[in-house]
Parts: sequence; structure tokens; C-alpha cells
Amino acid sequence: MSSFSPSFLSLLSYPGFYATISQFAPLLITLGLLYPVAAMVRYIVLEKELRQKELMKMMSVKESDIGWSWFVFFFVFHFVTALGTAAVSTQLFESSAALLLFIFWEFTFVAIITFCFFLASLFDKATRATLVSLLVFFVGYFLTLVVNYQSSNQGLIFMVSLHPVGAFAFGLQEIGRLEDSGIGLQVSSMVETDSPSGYTFANTLSNLLFDMIFWGVLSWYSNRVTRGDYGQSLPWYFPFTLSYWCPSSVAAPTRDDTEIEYPKDVPIEPVSTSLKEQGSKGKGIEVRKLVRMDFTTMNQKLFE
Repeated sequence: MSSFSPSFLSLLSYPGFYATISQFAPLLITLGLLYPVAAMVRYIVLEKELRQKELMKMMSVKESDIGWSWFVFFFVFHFVTALGTAAVSTQLFESSAALLLFIFWEFTFVAIITFCFFLASLFDKATRATLVSLLVFFVGYFLTLVVNYQSSNQGLIFMVSLHPVGAFAFGLQEIGRLEDSGIGLQVSSMVETDSPSGYTFANTLSNLLFDMIFWGVLSWYSNRVTRGDYGQSLPWYFPFTLSYWCPSSVAAPTRDDTEIEYPKDVPIEPVSTSLKEQGSKGKGIEVRKLVRMDFTTMNQKLFE
């Protein structure tokens, strides 16, 4: 409490203070999140633009491993951010439980991470992706101005809450309403409301949790079917194919090395058992009928 001036503390005790700032607080936080959103999207897309992602795939790094590495990196960073934000929030929302505030901010940041993953999966150029992502992210705030969470239909509120900004903005306003009522955000009050819409803080957490899963699944799918400048994409129906989920169960076509005709004057190096097994599983690369030509012969072959 010592970090706040006496004049500011008197404002907190003013009746209806949180209702007064309910429209401005989400805007300020959204503006503060623009740089982290831009940075996350740019880092992910720049990896594709510089062909680093395809290089890692050529080194047998899986698409899922690349995605999880980015997620863990951003999650650790925003976990620390959530701790700091929750610590400050306890000073602003005096009657609210610190643990619930931390869960709220952590859910918010994770939902934003998966949302950025989906936006990054749609682009191959970092500059274009950054500009479009900032615009799409900021639009979420204006959706909350159109829909009133206290009086609107539950379905409409849920649709707006699919955008992470809409979900956390409604949650922030609900925390302010509980503070103005003198109850604060507690385990007992998070499921109670007198709003005509029946919206509670528990709905905020469930919507943010749904956003994490929803945008995470969409980014997983989009990363595999979106055709970029480099690499190959999977067909849109790949989740319904057995070869994707169980690649080892799909038998590769057998090859009979005895059918290959080699020149008599070319020595043949024996192939080890491990290489033969790789070839039978379709994991090897075979170059057949490779010959060396002089320049004149090559020109004749090209212009025949």
C-alpha cells in the first residue's frame, strides 16, 4: 500500500470508482500488450521468412517440437509477467484474492500466446504479419464497446470472448463491479452476480480457458495446411488420415534390389543391414542409374 500516494488511495474508496474506469482500464492494458503481441508474432514469422524453420525440419526437428519450444519460451516470460501484474492488481483491487487475480492474468496471457500463434501461422512475411496482427488484436477492444456483458445475450458475450481481449476486458470489468459492491473477487463471489445476463467471473475464466484450447488447436492445424513460400503443406483432411497419427503402421512399398541393372564395370559397394531397413521403411534416399557424361554427350541428351 505504501507504493500508492494518499490521494490515489482516497480515489479507490470513492463510490463507483471502478465503474467509472471500467471502459478505460481494458484500453490501457490492451495498448500495453501491443508490443508483446507484435514481438511474439514477428519472432515466429521471421523464423519462417529466414528459412530457419525449414532448415530445422531438414535436421529431423518436428513441427510440434518447434511449436512447443516457442510456447515454453513465451509461457515462462509471461508467467513472470503475470506474477508482477497480480502483485500490482492486489494493490488496486484491495478486496480481491491474490491467487484469483494471478489465475486471471495467467489465463489471459496464455490465451494471447495461442492467439498470436494462430495469427503467425497465416503469414510468411514478418512485417506484414506484425501490422495485421496488431490491427486484429486491437479490434478486440472495440468489440467490448459494442457488447455490454451485463445486459447482452450469453451467446453474444461468448462470441466476443473468443477474442482474448474481449474475454479479459469483461473479466476486468467484473472484478471492478465486485470491488464497487464491497465484496471483491473471492471464491464465493466469483459465481455470483446480479447482472441480467447472468455473467460471472467464473464465465471469464472458462472463456479464457476455451480460448487457450481453441486458438491452440487452430494454430496447430493452420501451421500444417497453410502453404508457404518454403516447404510442403499437408492436405486439409490430414487429421483424418492414419498415416499422420501412426506413420510407422503404414507400410512402405517394397523394393527389389535385384531388379536394378548395374553396369558390369562399376564396382558395387555392399549395403549394410541398417541402411536396408531404412530403405524398406521409406526413410532413405535412393539415386538410381546415375552416370557421368562429358560435356558433348550432355548437350546431345538435352537437345534430343
